[in-house]
Amino acid sequence: MDTIEAGARAWPSRREVLALGLGAFVVLALPWRRAHARLVRRTVPVMGTIAELAVVHRDARYAHGALDAAAAELRRVERAMTRFDAGSEVGRANRHAAADAVAIGPATAFVLAEALRWAETSDGAFDPCLGRAVELWDVTHRH
Repeated sequence: MDTIEAGARAWPSRREVLALGLGAFVVLALPWRRAHARLVRRTVPVMGTIAELAVVHRDARYAHGALDAAAAELRRVERAMTRFDAGSEVGRANRHAAADAVAIGPATAFVLAEALRWAETSDGAFDPCLGRAVELWDVTHRH
C-alpha cells in the first residue's frame, strides 16, 4: 500500500480493491461443501463367472442405480444367450436349429454374426463353437 506519511494509512489503491473483489468472488463462487466422487463396487455372479462392476460418481444413489442397470442388462443377455437354459434363444437354437429354423432376437443374431465373422477373419483360430471345449473341460458334469 502507498502511504502518505510514516504510520498513517491511505485508502487502498484501485488495484488492491479489484484484487480483494476478485478474491471475494472466487471464494463465494466455490461451493461450501464439495461433494467428492465415490467409488461404488458390486460383484455379480452371471454368465457362469463373476462380473466386477464399478461406478465413480458423487451421488451414491446414482451409482447404485447405474450398477442395478448394468447387472440387469447382464442378466438379460444371460437369459437370452445362455446355453445352459433350454428355453433361451441359444438353448432353443442348439436343440432345434438342425431340424428347423429358430427365431432369435436381434442382439443374439448380432453376437452370432460377429462370432462367425471373427472365425472367418482369424482363419478358424477363433472358434465360436464350444462343443469341443465343453467336452474337454467336462463343463456339464463339474461341481
